Amino acid sequence: MTEREPNARERTRLRPEDLTWTCPEKALGFDSTDSVTPVEGTIGQDRALRALRLGLELYSPGYNIFVSGLLGTGRTTTVKDLLAEISPRCSVPRDRAYVRNFGDPDRPRLLTFGAGRAAAFAREMKEFVGHMRERLPAVFEEKEVTARRAEIEKRFEQMQQAKIEEFQDLLKSQGFALVSVQAGPMARPDVFPTHDGKPLPPDAFESLVEEGKVPGTEAERVRERLPELQGELRERLRQGRDLAREMSREIESLHRDVGLGVIEGELEDLREHFGDFAGVTMFLDEVQKDILENLPLLASREEGETAQAVDQFYRRYEVNVLSDHGKTRGCPVVIAANPTHTSLFGTIERVMEAPGVFRTDHTMIKGGAVLDADGGYLLVNALDVLQQPGVWPVLMRTLKCRQLEIGLPEFPFLGMTTGLKPEAIDLNLKVVLIGEPWYFEVLYRNDPDFRKIFKIKADFTPDMELKDENIEHFAKVVARICEKEGLKHLSREALGKLVEENVRLAGRRDRLSTRFAQVADIVREADYWCREEGEIVVKRRHVQRALDERAYRMSSLDSRIQELMEKDVLIIRTEGTAVGQVNGLSVYDLGYHSFGKPTLITASTAVGQTGIISIEREARLSGGIYDKGVLIISGWLRRMFARRRPLALTASLCFEQSYSGVDGDSASITEIFALLSDLSGIPVDQGFAVTGSINQMGEIQPIGGANEKIEGFFNLCRARGLTGSQGVIIPRRNVHDLMLPDALVEEVRNGRFHIHAISSVEEGIEILTGIPAGVRGEGGEFPEGTIYHLVDRRLGE
Repeated sequence: MTEREPNARERTRLRPEDLTWTCPEKALGFDSTDSVTPVEGTIGQDRALRALRLGLELYSPGYNIFVSGLLGTGRTTTVKDLLAEISPRCSVPRDRAYVRNFGDPDRPRLLTFGAGRAAAFAREMKEFVGHMRERLPAVFEEKEVTARRAEIEKRFEQMQQAKIEEFQDLLKSQGFALVSVQAGPMARPDVFPTHDGKPLPPDAFESLVEEGKVPGTEAERVRERLPELQGELRERLRQGRDLAREMSREIESLHRDVGLGVIEGELEDLREHFGDFAGVTMFLDEVQKDILENLPLLASREEGETAQAVDQFYRRYEVNVLSDHGKTRGCPVVIAANPTHTSLFGTIERVMEAPGVFRTDHTMIKGGAVLDADGGYLLVNALDVLQQPGVWPVLMRTLKCRQLEIGLPEFPFLGMTTGLKPEAIDLNLKVVLIGEPWYFEVLYRNDPDFRKIFKIKADFTPDMELKDENIEHFAKVVARICEKEGLKHLSREALGKLVEENVRLAGRRDRLSTRFAQVADIVREADYWCREEGEIVVKRRHVQRALDERAYRMSSLDSRIQELMEKDVLIIRTEGTAVGQVNGLSVYDLGYHSFGKPTLITASTAVGQTGIISIEREARLSGGIYDKGVLIISGWLRRMFARRRPLALTASLCFEQSYSGVDGDSASITEIFALLSDLSGIPVDQGFAVTGSINQMGEIQPIGGANEKIEGFFNLCRARGLTGSQGVIIPRRNVHDLMLPDALVEEVRNGRFHIHAISSVEEGIEILTGIPAGVRGEGGEFPEGTIYHLVDRRLGE
């Protein structure tokens, strides 16, 4: 008696130990994480760390860094830790300050100082201004200065008086007089002829001539001499003005000598202390010249409007320090949390003095994060930068030119302009952009400057190799989380459960997830449930409770769909048989939560030449990958059944009760089973759900979300009552991805639920129908009674 060959269900059925991976005790050589030495730094990201170190330490143009990777992989924390290590070894950057450009006030001048020296220069300039405001008015009130000024004024007054008296004597000797004539609000000197010792206006004098009271010869003399004397008067007045100007020059010279004596010493001290920095000596020379040219205002007592004018005037000597590194150790590390144009590149403020009238000057220039990071590193989120209007092109231009031009945004609102154009600031900084991987791809393809400026890509992978060494490192990370946040430590079993969950998150049994942000959340929540029970250490059940509670919080949509299926609103059969319909499996990915649910897939076939019609594609509800899967099905059918004759077939495939988009090819094997069932007339066991992709050669390809898909059908079957003949069919290449929950594994162990792994269409159709698929013989025929024989006969008909 020969042994019976096992059928497809027996050959493909997975054992309970095939359905999950259990963390071995040898990898956890401790009782709890309390005895584990916490580890600092990042694990499982060797490739990213090597790229980061190169980018951070190679300080050459263009070696800025784009850090990519999924959220929670530790990318930002890693960058911060590396910069904290590198920064102390770097040199302290320069200080920057703006001062007035006296030759062109609209172009404020940039001064560069050593670390901490800009603030010192600003303080000493402020003290200098304070001394000037106090000493200049006082020194001009000193007796010696007032006496010298009075002496100059008296001397010139005497000279002027002597000239006037000399002219008056000349006029008197010739019968004329010097009089003051009122001309409107002003009085002016003039020469009048005299009669009987009294000066007369020319018209009055002519009247006396006409009356015969003045002899003709006298009148003729007066008429001839008067214009000459008036010309002499104008010459004397010009000489007087020359004397007044000479007096003003002497007084101004006195003031300059006195003022210079006040400011020269202090400015010389400033030159001695700060003259080594480029531009400082020129600025101080201009300050000296400007003060000496404005002594009348600065030497006056500050009262009322004069005080306001003096206040405004002295602002021109202020030093506007934009970056002060007096207390900086190493190079700066700046994190731009809100990268607006102003916060990154600075701005120029304005003051409204009257409606529609604004004032600005060099003291209103403000720096930003780019200048703060000069000589060091700037960390910024790529999405935050790209969302801010106009920021990205300015950042690219700044990094390309390695110069910062401070001003208002390039597209300001009406009225938001300024005439100031500060000198550009030379920069030497490195920018670290942090973002999702696809941001890098889009920028690399569409922005040529991006390729030249961001030459380093540090890619943080979502998982690492699962080996004892990495499990040990994982335990040290968990220990660090517990120590840092004061959480209760995890027992060996609890940590094992956490490792298993991370293997599940990684999606493969040979990988361990590196999304430690999510690990930290689970540890925190497990600590909460541990404290609720009053336990000393976190146990396996606390980690499981944290996972269950997390899933419950996020599964409202999952629960609603489950309820609709249980009430048969969404039609999914889990018992019996049916022709042309198979339970497929889909994954709903909400970002924060993923879950699987069965979907009824049906096929309808008839005579015709149309081929396969995808109802999803015709309704424009399908994506490109799904459409490709349907075309591959056509190719497989032609390979199997159209070698001797054309494939005369019209068939339609449909995801029943699906009203949103469908994409992916993980239902292609399910659609083939539905077609084979309808063409052969053989019913399919509705207690099974199927997922898998197929190629034209008939090989079953792996798919994503295997765990979620299996759990989705299992939950529905369990809710309706497990019969012992229900199960899921998956690709064999997905077996090593399985990390199924304990409850499901236990039901498999008890024979109440089954999971089958297939490598070919033939295995799958036999499981679903109980009838072999059949193997083509030498003559090209399939054995009678097989699925393929029935399909081939139907197609021939």
